[in-house]
Amino acid sequence: MNHDARVLVVLRNLTTATRLLDVMPIFADDHRVERTFTIVPGSAFEDGTLDVLHALDARHIAWDDVPRTDVRLALAAGSNGPLDAIAAPLLVVPHGAGFNKLLPTGHRDLDRDRDRDRAERTTHTHPVSGLSRAQLMRGERVVATRIGLSHERQRTRLATHCPPALAHAEVIGDPCLDRLAASASWRDRYRRALGVRPDQRLIVVSSTWEPTALDGAWPDLPNRLLAELPYDEYRVAIVLHPNQWSRHGAYGIGERLGAARHGGLLTIPPHEGWRAALVAADLLIGDHGSVALYAAAIGVPVAFGAYDARLIAPDSPMAELADTADHLTPHRGLRDQIDKAVRPAAAQLSVARGTFGLVGESLTHLRRVAYDLMGLSLPTTRMATHAVPVPVPTTSPVHAFRVRTELTEDAVRITRHPAAVEDPFEPADSPLTGRHLAVDENDPDTGRVDGASVLFTRDPAAGPHWIDTTVLRPTGPRLAAQIVDARTCRIGLRDGTRLRSTAAADPTAGDPLDPAVHASAVYALLVARRPLTGTVHVTCGTTTATLSIEPA
Repeated sequence: MNHDARVLVVLRNLTTATRLLDVMPIFADDHRVERTFTIVPGSAFEDGTLDVLHALDARHIAWDDVPRTDVRLALAAGSNGPLDAIAAPLLVVPHGAGFNKLLPTGHRDLDRDRDRDRAERTTHTHPVSGLSRAQLMRGERVVATRIGLSHERQRTRLATHCPPALAHAEVIGDPCLDRLAASASWRDRYRRALGVRPDQRLIVVSSTWEPTALDGAWPDLPNRLLAELPYDEYRVAIVLHPNQWSRHGAYGIGERLGAARHGGLLTIPPHEGWRAALVAADLLIGDHGSVALYAAAIGVPVAFGAYDARLIAPDSPMAELADTADHLTPHRGLRDQIDKAVRPAAAQLSVARGTFGLVGESLTHLRRVAYDLMGLSLPTTRMATHAVPVPVPTTSPVHAFRVRTELTEDAVRITRHPAAVEDPFEPADSPLTGRHLAVDENDPDTGRVDGASVLFTRDPAAGPHWIDTTVLRPTGPRLAAQIVDARTCRIGLRDGTRLRSTAAADPTAGDPLDPAVHASAVYALLVARRPLTGTVHVTCGTTTATLSIEPA
């Protein structure tokens, strides 16, 4: 197929790949434009970037071949790397949400121009990543033909840090935010894909990649959340920066999150999924990475689990957001802190509005700038900003629960937490409360299976024989239960008692009570020496059901 212009899409790592793929719709349906990708060398987190191109089956060339390739326009996300080697006009789009991080000492691009960097430190504050002379200029020349800004306010900061670049600046908005905004109507769809019921809260944990990021500063936060937040009322997901995936690999990430995954943690993959999780979230627990600002921009409340002010420019949107948000502490129980943080966040939304401009219009402005640089007329085809894909998290079923029961005269309240993680702030018991371990027979931890007070199976074909053999094992539980269907559970005790528990049908109710909860309710009655047959009201999370228990 013939073409009039080749666009070179310059990737550096997984993050830049995501950013630039969001820009590609500006060339949609235009047969005059050929897209070719390359990977600029120099990033410590390049691993996995080529895999993205292979998955897309996208045409790509080696960086060394760039000087010999006829290119009409180059696109990059951020100014890092030897981009001055590109002879074609260069359009740089933002790498993240605004310009927040201070440029670290020893940055490779700084090493190329130490005198200029030293002058910047003397004249102004510490250089800001994305605005620094050392990144934007080579000698006396501004490298990029156009420098994309997400908001008009950023012109002032650019003028402070790199005055020669101001003439190259163009406010283009943020394609990433536009896709988040376009995805709002899919929120329920994303929540269903993540296994979050309407009556549950989704807490998303996000970590950037430095040692003082959330993953490094509070590594057991996912375990703490899963251990302290009731399983039937909350779900927890984690979004790790793509650099973390490049550094550790999928296997390494899985090993680091082993207990949390067995506790029901939803691990969002690095290429796509974090934005869908953000749209679905009720709270974002973040750090000084860009995800916190994107959350604030779409109205998701933000709390900080870590924040390293030493890395952040004091006049940046991130510093302003950190001043408005709650900062969680590991020294107290988390549930009260979480419930306090899940509230309307008008101040946070106000910060975001000063970070992102031209909301919903980014692709239109990017198309105009790109085609002007290529010297081509604008296409007449319509562009659409698409919703992000439905997420596909990595997770494991929860097979074992620490169960807390509270009895009243005719009711039982059940609170379940994954047994794979421990709660350092577990509340003390009272005379009317009890605890036990309830385990699915499929739990691979056979020590928990042998130590269970309640053992249950979700196999409808198991039949009464399974109950008989289970309670008679030397290491068998006091109570065994077979889940028959969504409302019915068979239950057996060591003394030969056999029961059948049925939840009353309620067409107005939402999701039915997990039948495994029937067994825990009967166990609570057994330990309290209450009658085991009759009617009992059982509440678990926000679900209440009336159980009829009769001899089987």
